[in-house]
Amino acid sequence: MCPLRSCLRAAIASAPLVPTIGLTLALTCGSAVTAQSGPPPAVQWLTAKELAPRLDADRPWVGLIDRSTLSVGRYRLRAGATDGQQPHDRDEVYYVLAGKAQFTAAGETRDVGAGDTMFLATGTKHHFHDIEEDLDLLVFFSSAVPTTGGMAAGPRPTEQMPYPETSSRGAARIFYWYGPDSAGQLVIDHGRPRWQRRYEQFLQQPSGKRWRFGDNFWTRLDTNIPIVLGGRRVQPGSYYCAIQHSQSGLELVLLNPKDVRAGLRDAYEASKTAGGLPIPLKREDAEYSASRLAISWDVDRGQRDKGQLRIHYGLHVLTADLTMEPVRDRSQLAAPAADPADVASVDAIIKALYDVISGPAGQKRDWRRVRSLFHADAQLVPIVATPSGKRSVAMSVADYIARSGPMLEKNGFFEQEIARKVETFGAFAHVWSTYEGRRKRTDEQPMLRGINSIQLVRENERWYVMRVLWEQEATAGKIPAKYLPAK
Repeated sequence: MCPLRSCLRAAIASAPLVPTIGLTLALTCGSAVTAQSGPPPAVQWLTAKELAPRLDADRPWVGLIDRSTLSVGRYRLRAGATDGQQPHDRDEVYYVLAGKAQFTAAGETRDVGAGDTMFLATGTKHHFHDIEEDLDLLVFFSSAVPTTGGMAAGPRPTEQMPYPETSSRGAARIFYWYGPDSAGQLVIDHGRPRWQRRYEQFLQQPSGKRWRFGDNFWTRLDTNIPIVLGGRRVQPGSYYCAIQHSQSGLELVLLNPKDVRAGLRDAYEASKTAGGLPIPLKREDAEYSASRLAISWDVDRGQRDKGQLRIHYGLHVLTADLTMEPVRDRSQLAAPAADPADVASVDAIIKALYDVISGPAGQKRDWRRVRSLFHADAQLVPIVATPSGKRSVAMSVADYIARSGPMLEKNGFFEQEIARKVETFGAFAHVWSTYEGRRKRTDEQPMLRGINSIQLVRENERWYVMRVLWEQEATAGKIPAKYLPAK
């Protein structure tokens, strides 16, 4: 069906549009068939010879091009005809190829003829009338979705002052289909600010500053596929994005929306955020200039699960290699069974907890064993110092493994409990556990000390770790003697 049919009255017959080449997904009787013919061609031709038979037909609307970003057609009205158009749901441009008539739009009437051009915003009432000579119009429909709200250049805004949106949002997406019962998506939704020369210095020279990435509200990355981006493991979830240029280079920073919202931070205040997962970006010169921020996911069709994040802005292209790790067998998501000896008692599960994260540099940790100790709703919450004060950072077990795992395995870390206080009631226990941390087991002095507040719950005849809250002595102050080993 022609997507423009809803824009014209039913009396206007519709002709088939040139088909769009791309991904086709057909569902038949419980089976799925996918046909991926590749991206649409960069150039699409429609010659006058091919078009002539369609123009000879007596139909007002003839569709010419229908792409995801733009639709083009010819609209023709005979002298004396009635134009029964209704407002359209997309911005449009009319270019008069031939003819003479009057055109009324938004209550204003003007004479129009060959060579005239008219732009109409979404929802604007308009129609041609008093058609003296046959009209032949070239019509362009934008596929950008207009939005409202936001702020435009103008007087300083006051509270609750409405402003028109100045930047349409863009989205880059990978759709992953790997079976009738499972699918995955990886999406970046972003504002599209115009390029400004002052951005050049930020992209070229390290400043240590963090900037908003995009325009207006936060640029957001959503994925339900585990991915490795720029060499950093990213767990399924939703992230706010900022960009920074540190001494290490340009980095896309993925922030936990919960942390950002806790500080009531708008995207304009990206420079005031702290922490996050930095994704290294590689910069190269672009072949042509992007007047607005453009983001895309490129897929390597020669290698399964491989691709690249591509950010094009001005004469710069920033990239990060992408590896997708879709879980094709959802049964793997179930928590692994624990060793009964690890979860039989409070003493056993605390011993296992310290043991499983400890190890020398270069040694892989048994993350399956780690997951087996924790409840499905468990949290790990460090208290950290930031320029604006202390804050807690709540993580799932998967978040902890993604953030801390590489550091533990690369540098080595041995955590040892040196004192403990336990209180129990019914099916739960609270363990106040003082610890020391060393790079090597043989190090004479610990490099850090702190206290773990560990909450345990007993379900299904075994113990689970429900929550671990901790802070190091370096930020909390000297550990009181009552929480240290008795002398």
